[in-house]
Amino acid sequence: MTDSYPKWTCHECAMKDGGRKTQSRKMSAVETLSNTAIGFMIALGTQITVFPWFELSVPIHDNILLTVIFTVVSVVRGYCVRRLFNKIKKRITPPQLLLSEIRERTD
Repeated sequence: MTDSYPKWTCHECAMKDGGRKTQSRKMSAVETLSNTAIGFMIALGTQITVFPWFELSVPIHDNILLTVIFTVVSVVRGYCVRRLFNKIKKRITPPQLLLSEIRERTD
């Protein structure tokens, strides 16, 4: 049977985060770059399609520059939100809850 999950780098990495499998840094980078590239293309296509509806005439190089700016802002925002949620998770996940989750998975 073929597993559709990403391959984990080692047992230690697979057991981080309360016993849940975590992605390797390489796979996280691949996922982030893929997501960003797809978002960039969708945003550029949307601008090229929607701007004329509002009678906005923008040259392609300006459209690309606008998309680059919005993409950078989006990546920074996404990073900040992820870090915030990681901090919140650490504060609201008591160690006893993590231990009980690990015990349930090993039973």
